[in-house]
Amino acid sequence: MSTVSQIQIRPAELLDLESIEKIEQSSYSPYSLSQLCSELEQKNSLLLVAVYGPRVIGWCSSRLIPPEAELLKIAVLPDFRRQGIAALLLCHLEQKLAGNNVTDVYLEVRSMNETAIKFYLKFGFFQVGLRKKYYSSPQDDALIYKKEINTGQEATR
Repeated sequence: MSTVSQIQIRPAELLDLESIEKIEQSSYSPYSLSQLCSELEQKNSLLLVAVYGPRVIGWCSSRLIPPEAELLKIAVLPDFRRQGIAALLLCHLEQKLAGNNVTDVYLEVRSMNETAIKFYLKFGFFQVGLRKKYYSSPQDDALIYKKEINTGQEATR
């Protein structure tokens, strides 16, 4: 068991991709290694990792198109879930986004992913749209959520 105070959040690096892929293997709609490489190379992407000791135990990804951003993914290894790590990643991500003049963050989530929906609602996101039958394997609707963030804090990519 980790404690949030022992978790370091930092930008993802190429060397983190294998660890991130392992996290993805246990998550909804997992990204492949090639998708992860592509995401890391995008100029408007921001990827953060949560590190506990030497291990990458969680990660998040977003795309910045100020004044908006899209939260693409937050995932944590199963053994480290429900310990505040996803919340810590989201908090750091919002600080970085605010420092990059982002005022609105959007995301989409499977309608069946009740755990994620509860998480996003808890952190101030609200539903603004619906995409019917957006996902496959299994087929599911995408719920579109939005959150307005405070840009009063300084941060850089």
